Amino acid sequence: MYLNINRNLAETKEQLALLVAAIEEHEGALPFDSVAVDNLLQKHQDFLQLDVEYTAARVQSQIHRQLRYNANKQLYKKSLRIAQYLKVKLHSNTKKLGEWGITLVYGKSGRIKFSRRLLPLEEMYLHILSKHLADGENSVLNRYDMDVFSELTNQLIAQKTAYQLETAQWRSISKHRLQKLKELIAMQRKIARDMLSRTDMLPKDLELWGFRLVEQHGTDLPLAS
Repeated sequence: MYLNINRNLAETKEQLALLVAAIEEHEGALPFDSVAVDNLLQKHQDFLQLDVEYTAARVQSQIHRQLRYNANKQLYKKSLRIAQYLKVKLHSNTKKLGEWGITLVYGKSGRIKFSRRLLPLEEMYLHILSKHLADGENSVLNRYDMDVFSELTNQLIAQKTAYQLETAQWRSISKHRLQKLKELIAMQRKIARDMLSRTDMLPKDLELWGFRLVEQHGTDLPLAS
């Protein structure tokens, strides 16, 4: 028989929760003395708090990411119509189209297409808007609702900034979270070794402390039979 410890993150969190619950519910002397219990419980609380903050930041970053893509989807369609109009209006003059930040590329169907990468698309949207605003009343795009185009562009940039901030936040939290988890795993293994050394500790007793027994080798600690 072998002790199965920390096979993946979900199982590790579950095993730690069971270990902490067993410690808190245990009456009398604990069956180990290799780890300071107060330190273990505090580290576990710290980890849980970091885990909540990490999850929340990741969720928020994904929300901003989706809103950014939604704004881009609308701008992409509007820009295609604008590019088609300018192509006709400017007689496919690549130099003049370049003043609008537009480079004509055609797909197999012969229709205009743009890069699908967000960065060059954002640059094109900003270029189109900047040229339109600079031309003022003489802008050839006054036939379009450029206020909506401007609003969507602002949304796109705002959501991009928010996404980058939230992503940086959860990545920073993740480092502290993983470090705290490593410390907890080290303490968990010390406890396991301590309990394994006891002659009065039965396999079923170990399971009450969150440790799982398996038949096959490939786990951390062998259980003497």
